[in-house]
Amino acid sequence: MVFFVLAPSASQVMAATCSPQLSQLDCQALTNDWTDWVPLTGNCGTTSTSGTGTSSLNNYTLPAGSGRSGDEQAIDANGNVINPPGGRVTFWQFAKLGQAYRDYYITMRWNYVSWNWDGTSVGPVDTAQLNWMGQAPRKVLVTNPRTQKSIVAVALESGPAPWTGVDHQGNNVPKQGWVNPQKGTPSAYTGRVSGFPPTARNYLGYTQGMTDGSGDVLNYGWAPDQNATPGPTNLTASGSGSSSNCGTGGDPSTCKPPVTSDGYSFPIQLCKNRVAHNGHPDNPPTQWPCIPLCHHDGTPAADLTDKDVEAGIAPDSKVVGTPELAIASGHVQFLFEPDPANAAGCWALQYVDDVHDASGPNHWHYYYDHFEHPTVQIGQKVTVGQRVAVVGRRACTRNGSYPHLHIDRGSPQGYTAGYVCCRDPGFITILNRLYTTLP
Repeated sequence: MVFFVLAPSASQVMAATCSPQLSQLDCQALTNDWTDWVPLTGNCGTTSTSGTGTSSLNNYTLPAGSGRSGDEQAIDANGNVINPPGGRVTFWQFAKLGQAYRDYYITMRWNYVSWNWDGTSVGPVDTAQLNWMGQAPRKVLVTNPRTQKSIVAVALESGPAPWTGVDHQGNNVPKQGWVNPQKGTPSAYTGRVSGFPPTARNYLGYTQGMTDGSGDVLNYGWAPDQNATPGPTNLTASGSGSSSNCGTGGDPSTCKPPVTSDGYSFPIQLCKNRVAHNGHPDNPPTQWPCIPLCHHDGTPAADLTDKDVEAGIAPDSKVVGTPELAIASGHVQFLFEPDPANAAGCWALQYVDDVHDASGPNHWHYYYDHFEHPTVQIGQKVTVGQRVAVVGRRACTRNGSYPHLHIDRGSPQGYTAGYVCCRDPGFITILNRLYTTLP
């Protein structure tokens, strides 16, 4: 289901008034005078539920924690492909457990084999894992951050071939961090890492990973409840399947920043060894603390991202989709698309800090920019550490720079979203202190 929110142009932001508080995502239009309607896809009338999957199950990790996907075929109760007929899934015995097992299965390049770039597999290199996967249906939690929909899927088959969803030139030549043979999925790989039959694909609403680098990046983790029936779920996978890095490819249980005793949280879900700031020329992006400033223009703001993405040595997919978190508790004042004509679906927001007062009668406000898939609405209260959005694609930066969260803090005093004049120098001190709390 698609519901709509009203988004202002830049000139409309100043005159806009806050909507009544919305306690959940629903189909009610916001009651103000903004005139630009934009679709925001989600589960209408539902609230988010915690639960992010696990990084390992019986010491086995998934071959990827995040990545693009492709389409698989429907199967019958014997695990045979229906149309066109031919072939049988590896763990066909679980197809007999019911229609849900046939409608919501997942293929991945499971780590019990190694794969060559041309799609041939070598193995099994881990007979123990192969036997373990055949003993019981192993469940994977899958989330599409764009549609905010999740499923529990059952592992029935291996694939897709490494060359799917990437440049087809030289299929037999390793590239994108691949070696022959390769166990698991290297972090630089941007092709398809999974596949789903029609029912699962239609529910998740994903677009396939294509050779031009487009397509939804899904998140994967072992399902917390391995006895769950395959199908839609309110749990959310944050990319916990890989142990090689943090953010969308790491374990969210270890990358999630803690809330400090004075009510702050680092605003992006990256581990200490991954996070970088844009940096003033005198302050390298991986150097913490940021002294004296974290932002390239010399103002007390920050552009936060994965260090390898900032350095240009990792694909955007390593950080796109990483959760952005409320740095303090407050309420949302503005939520809008700064450039819907050229970067549709890319958002900015401003929310007011209801806990930490600025000087005088005003409260601090925080400005977040360049993100996608907001999970809050205008007027909604947010709790420190709550997920408010995810890092957006490169187009969301509006200048072609690497994907990142822009954040700054200021005192409203009649001003709104991101005014350079009013940024609080003390914000950098807070950000540096929060960095030290990261795992």
